[in-house]
Amino acid sequence: MKTKELIERLQEADPSGELPVCNDNYDILFIDVVAAYYDGRLEQLIRDPESKYYGVTGARVLCSGDKVRIHTHSIEDAIWENQDLLIDLSDIKKRMPSCLDSWAESIEQWRNEAREK
Repeated sequence: MKTKELIERLQEADPSGELPVCNDNYDILFIDVVAAYYDGRLEQLIRDPESKYYGVTGARVLCSGDKVRIHTHSIEDAIWENQDLLIDLSDIKKRMPSCLDSWAESIEQWRNEAREK
């Protein structure tokens, strides 16, 4: 997907531009442009533009040109930088209380692992 198409799809999905964006449920920390070969070759899917769905018909591996990388950052990643990071679980507590203990345990485990580094 090219940046132009990504922007169009984001605007279609959220015309207000106010929804949070994530990748695999992780927040986006920053975006940069690097050479296509940097940190591994760029894998690109070839799609049928007429397909309503994904329409993948092939793939290619590129090592020339540039690519835009979207860098994500999880709560676990952030805890490694700040073991005392404030984490708000009020929405989980209110809407999915059965998940609260699991989240609290994971967060405490991440904090302990980061402190032991």
